[in-house]
Amino acid sequence: MVIASNQNNYILEGTSIDDARRKSCDRIVETVNDPDPSTYNGRRWLFALHAIDYGFVLGFVHNEYHGDEFAEQGCEVSSRQNFECWYSAVTLVLSTDGGFSFVTPPPADNVLAAPPVAFSVRRKRVGVDSPKVVGNPHDKMVYVMVNDRDLNHGRHAVQCLLRGSGKSLDDWRAWNGKAFALSMGSPYTTTRKEDCQPVLDFPVSSLKYIPATDMFVALGTRQSSVVYAFSPDLLNWTTPQELLRFNPKQTWKKGQSPAKSYFSLLDPDSSSINFDTLERNPYLFYVQYDTDEAGLPRRRQIYRMRIDIR
Repeated sequence: MVIASNQNNYILEGTSIDDARRKSCDRIVETVNDPDPSTYNGRRWLFALHAIDYGFVLGFVHNEYHGDEFAEQGCEVSSRQNFECWYSAVTLVLSTDGGFSFVTPPPADNVLAAPPVAFSVRRKRVGVDSPKVVGNPHDKMVYVMVNDRDLNHGRHAVQCLLRGSGKSLDDWRAWNGKAFALSMGSPYTTTRKEDCQPVLDFPVSSLKYIPATDMFVALGTRQSSVVYAFSPDLLNWTTPQELLRFNPKQTWKKGQSPAKSYFSLLDPDSSSINFDTLERNPYLFYVQYDTDEAGLPRRRQIYRMRIDIR
């Protein structure tokens, strides 16, 4: 199964990544877009999977609530930077058939990580989103790195880290600077007065383990650069290094090379059931934007390039 989804949450199926194709229009996770923000069932992207075995597969969902679609006043967008009334969380879905269908736990059991505040109009972009999942062979636990942001307090997509067994919906705790002891559940049912402690300060889009070097690698972006960092324990990271430069879709202009985004690391020959290791044949995958005659993005295409890890 290969995920390259938008809100439709289709999957590609095949005997290999190269052979994988979409075989149906069935959505394995429905986009509910519930007008009630407390349910955390808004616009839902299935972002990652982690399976203990084929009978217990957790799906990690990037959940966006767009208040401007439901509030008549107070959600007027002043700029693309502020994104008033944009509110996000990371939620969980569960499959018992190998990942071909998922059920959603009831609110607030479905919330893995949410902001410490409830949704409110006239508030700038706030939320937790974009879960990246990797298994740790040292302690046999599952780690989830999430973007944590609150533009109302100058917090821009730092990376927080949660840890759990991967066998339960409710044993996930975030790093608070001293221990994995912070619950990031729904603010509609629990009270949290502290933020998670960031482990990285740039937006990360991919998180993998490299058995050959016994290191983890995080890949993301800084302005117009794709950057990466290594860590032995997911808490302490090397200084980010530039891998390549690109034209972000937000700044792309007609006549330039095509815009790119959504960079991800993936090894088709990974020995892990979850493909969360980079071993013999790693690639950098990304989306490139095709343009129309006026130079406007019209179509997204997936590309890849081979990388060498030393």
